[in-house]
Amino acid sequence: MSNEKEFKEIAIHCKNIVKAYGSGTSKVLALRGVDVDIYRGELMMIVGPSGCGKTTFISIISTMLSFDSGVCKVLGLDISKISEKDTVLFRRENIGFVFQAFNLLPALTAQENVAVPLLVKGIERKEAMERSAKALVLVGLNKRHSALPSQMSGGEKQRVAIARAIVHRPKLIICDEPTSNLDHSTGLNVMKLLSKLSKELQTTVIVVTHDNRILDFADRIAYMDDGKITHIKER
Repeated sequence: MSNEKEFKEIAIHCKNIVKAYGSGTSKVLALRGVDVDIYRGELMMIVGPSGCGKTTFISIISTMLSFDSGVCKVLGLDISKISEKDTVLFRRENIGFVFQAFNLLPALTAQENVAVPLLVKGIERKEAMERSAKALVLVGLNKRHSALPSQMSGGEKQRVAIARAIVHRPKLIICDEPTSNLDHSTGLNVMKLLSKLSKELQTTVIVVTHDNRILDFADRIAYMDDGKITHIKER
C-alpha cells in the first residue's frame, strides 16, 4: 500500500480540534485535541472503540457539525470562517457520503437514486440521468439502472450508494461503516471499488469502520481513543 510520502496535496488539515457537548456539570468532551493531515487521493481509515469520537470527528470534517476550538481546513478552506449558507454549498459541491444503511429512496430506481444529488443542484433531468448512468457503470451496475432498492442485494445497494456519492465528482468521500451490513465477500468488493476510485479519480476517501477485515485497503489507519488520534499506522 501507499504511504503519506507519495501524497503531495493536503486535503484535510486538523490542528487541536476540540468539541464538547452540554455545559457545566453535564459537559462532555467528545474531541480533546485532534491533530491530523489527510491527503488528496488517500484512503484513510479511522478506527477505535465506540464513543471515542469517530462520528463527531467525521461530522466536523464533512461540515455537518461545528467545533469549539482548533483549526480545520477542508480542501484548503477554513470551515469555521464561512457562513452556514456557504457551508451548505461547499458540502453539496465537494463532499459525497456513503452510509451503512444505504439511505436509498425506495420508490426510485437505481439510476434515479444516483441522480438525486444532481437534481438538487438544479441540473436538468436529462443530463442528471446521463451522468447517473455513467456513475453506475463505474461501480459495475450498468445492467441494473431500472432496479428498485427492493430488487437489489445488499452489495448492489451499497454500490448504488457509492455511485450516488461520486456522481457530482466530489473531492472528498466520507464513509460511515460502509461494510457493516454486508457479508465478507461483498464488503471486500465494496472496498476494492472505493480504493480504485480514490486512486483513479484522486478522491480523498475517509472510512470509519469496526471491520478489521478491510483494514488492508487503507493507505493509512488513524487510531482514535478518548477523543484523540493516538497514532497513525502506515500500510
